[in-house]
Amino acid sequence: LKDGQTAEIVGLPAGSTYTITEDNPPAGYTQKIENGTGTVTAGTAQAVTVTNTYEPAPFVADPKETNYPFDGEKILQGRPWKTDDRFTFRLEATNGAPLPEEAGNNSYIEREVTKSNGADGTSVPFNFGKVTFTKPGTYVYDITEVVPVDDKDKIAGVSYDSSFYRVTVTITDDGSGQLKMDPADIQHIFGDDTATDAQNVTFTNTFENDTETLNIEARKVYKEGP
Repeated sequence: LKDGQTAEIVGLPAGSTYTITEDNPPAGYTQKIENGTGTVTAGTAQAVTVTNTYEPAPFVADPKETNYPFDGEKILQGRPWKTDDRFTFRLEATNGAPLPEEAGNNSYIEREVTKSNGADGTSVPFNFGKVTFTKPGTYVYDITEVVPVDDKDKIAGVSYDSSFYRVTVTITDDGSGQLKMDPADIQHIFGDDTATDAQNVTFTNTFENDTETLNIEARKVYKEGP
């Protein structure tokens, strides 16, 4: 039976007992049998309805898999990492795209990146966890670096990356009861709205100088003697 179709089985002899089963429905189908077991009464027709509904198994995007699209790396250039260096990244869903469970009712989820001992230029990986897709479709996400609003929360001398990445994920039904994910499309988008294709997500912060220049002005006064 195809999705949503029903069948009726009638006409068994009076006094007969019956049990209706369906053996090995195709992958992705669930079955519901109404009046599947009973006894036929004289003068009546026993109706049995078998309904099959197709629902493919969900696809879970797992950071352990090679095709996982929601990961990236942070690179700090100009000095080694310090133990108190902290950078925050956000995965934001558009149009209700699914997020990891810990996002709750929020439309985004954030991850903090730190490195206790990393050399200048060291790449530090991050990811946003498992994302479960239950329906075919095209899903769009933005991955951004969260720039502190208050200057006191910024790392002195470090420039933050204002570009972001747009990740488009396409989920399809393989026709045999399983959803699958096509290779993700990643666009690197800059402040002037220019975009380039990207193979991965990389944010680079550059350390320039954490010293401040203090301008001191002085005035010399000459006084004549008595």
